[in-house]
Amino acid sequence: MSPLGTRQAREREWLLVKTDFLVQAARNPTLAHVLSAHRGRLRQVVAERLRLQAERNPLPAALPDAESAAWAAVGVYDGVTVQLLLDGDTSGARARLARLLTALLADRAGAGTSADR
Repeated sequence: MSPLGTRQAREREWLLVKTDFLVQAARNPTLAHVLSAHRGRLRQVVAERLRLQAERNPLPAALPDAESAAWAAVGVYDGVTVQLLLDGDTSGARARLARLLTALLADRAGAGTSADR
């Protein structure tokens, strides 16, 4: 197996483990609490990065603050993860994720090139 194939297999396995954990957490309140705390920390990290980015390029009006944008960005990632598990197209999933996040977070009226939007 090529190094790329090995990497893709590991990424897929990780996504399956993550999905299994999500399903178990949905059935188990203790796990749900642990997962909720983890995802809260993840959203905090994403929000901080978005706050820094917003200093140069404002967030869209529909996402008035970094916390709202972080919730949306994590949700988009979750959706693309499910699509990747179903269709197995890693490069396509990455491209879709980039396009979706750009569409979600781009300031339509602000600075940036058309390639950024």
